[in-house]
Amino acid sequence: MYAEKENFPVKLMARILEVRLSVGRTGSCHDNAVAESFFANLKNEMYHRQKFSARVEARRALVNYIETYYNRRRPHSTIDYQIPAQAMQSFMQRCDKAFGIDDKDLQVAA
Repeated sequence: MYAEKENFPVKLMARILEVRLSVGRTGSCHDNAVAESFFANLKNEMYHRQKFSARVEARRALVNYIETYYNRRRPHSTIDYQIPAQAMQSFMQRCDKAFGIDDKDLQVAA
């Protein structure tokens, strides 16, 4: 009963921000589905299609893949086929609305 009361603020905030809480069990492969999918896509879409002569080259390719393609152009099924950048922008707007923050409040006085 105490744990339920302690989780109430978390559940309330999740409902306000329109996010789904994920509660899993230790050792459950379903908890890692999104991460497993990311690494599978990374290997299939980037890593196995290139040869790297140095570790620094592989790092650059990884950052480029994530920042220019995976986060900015590739739709994701777990977020209703939005791109992550869009989903993050939408989430931040919901946060601003939930906390009563207006864009005018964020502007620096000139």
